[in-house]
Amino acid sequence: MNSLYSDFPHWDISIGGCADGNIVLYKMNNIIQTWKGYQPNGRIVPIKPFDKDFQKFVSGSEDGTIKIYSVGNEEPQQIKKELTGSITSIDCNDTHIVIGGVDPFISLIQKSSLN
Repeated sequence: MNSLYSDFPHWDISIGGCADGNIVLYKMNNIIQTWKGYQPNGRIVPIKPFDKDFQKFVSGSEDGTIKIYSVGNEEPQQIKKELTGSITSIDCNDTHIVIGGVDPFISLIQKSSLN
């Protein structure tokens, strides 16, 4: 195990997206995994696990949309316009997604409305 990652806290973390569209994950079992996702503009966007078993992810975008991905699929399974400007932060719990952006609003989305 690379020592750079060995000091991370022992809970599931989504580290984020990078310019080549990869999402890097650090999981409780100390395995570093990489999943190839779709990012049309190649910029770093906020990404969070949609579910506890890391089978789905939610990402933000510069045009105010959120995108839901399933592991192994490069195309989003759902896209929803939420804000007028770029999404800069996302957080999820068991029932909701909270997003914030450069416009002065936050949005609270029920996960059940996205399934």
